[in-house]
Parts: sequence; C-alpha cells; structure tokens
Amino acid sequence: MDSTVILEAALNGTTTREQNPHVPRTPGEVTEQAMEALDLGAAIVHNHNDEPMFTRDGVHAVEPYVQAWEPVLARHPDALLYPTMAAGARDVPVRRRWAHVEELARRRMGGLTLVDPGSVNVGLLDDGTCPAAAAPDPYQNSFADTEYMFARTAELGAAPSISIFEPGFLRTTLTLHRHGRVPPGGRS
Repeated sequence: MDSTVILEAALNGTTTREQNPHVPRTPGEVTEQAMEALDLGAAIVHNHNDEPMFTRDGVHAVEPYVQAWEPVLARHPDALLYPTMAAGARDVPVRRRWAHVEELARRRMGGLTLVDPGSVNVGLLDDGTCPAAAAPDPYQNSFADTEYMFARTAELGAAPSISIFEPGFLRTTLTLHRHGRVPPGGRS
C-alpha cells in the first residue's frame, strides 16, 4: 500500500483580521506563511489575496498573487500554488472572473488552476444569519463556465485544483472526467 501523503496549506480564505489578527493578508505575509508551510512539508499552497471574496464585479487582480508567489517559487520551484476566484458576481463572464487564474498559469506560476464546478449557497451561519461579507446570492458557475475552466486549464498546460463544495460539484466533475473533459493531473 502506498503511504504517500500530500499536504495542502490553505492560508487564509475569507478570514479577516477582525476574526483572526494573525491571518496572512498582505502579499508579504502570504509569502512568509507559504514558505513556512512548504518548509514544513506541504506540497500545495492555496491563498486568497486581500480583495473581497464576495463582490459584484467578480474580478481579482493578478499582481498580489505574483508579489506573494515569486519569492516562494524562487525558493520552492516545484511548489504547487493556486488562487481563488470571486463569488457572487452576476452577469460577469467566466473569462473575466477567471482572468487572473489564467494569467498566473500563462506565466507558469504555481502549476495549478482553480476549477469550481458548480453553484452553491454560502455564508449561512449556525445561528441562521448570513454575514454582510457573504454572498447574498448563490456562488454560481454554470456547466459552460466549468467546461471553460477545464478546457483553458488543459490548453495552458496546468492541472486543475477542483473544489468540491457539495455533491453536485463531484457529480459534475466525475461526469466530465468520464467524457475526457477533465485535464490530466486534476485533484480535488
């Protein structure tokens, strides 16, 4: 039996400084935490930048990722890194919402893209409230959006990091995989 374990460090997500004063938010802090995680044995690092996750325009900048990742890749050239993408955007085409992911892959930074293969409601807390920072509408990626992300990942020679937030995401991914539309190296 193979006993290989692959560790992924998810550094920050949507956690704010108000929630945790130690969360890495700036590119320099992300660099420091990514290097520490890789030095300790992680193979994959996922991070958000300091832009809002739930935003109406649905666009994230590539520069904060580049600033954080260049020093990491200089020290750990085989590290696998991938960003997030904004949620809650309506009427913003996937090409625009996913443009920073594509640009990072085009620059050969990180080796992974991000594929969120579906839609889901996010943000409802145990107490029945939904915080202002959460999306008021579902986080939405259509089948066409999912196919676009997988196809562009293959064209860019990257591997997809596939988010599975609920069973429908897995069913979609497995169906596309059976039909040869998930690029090699996909992981979830």
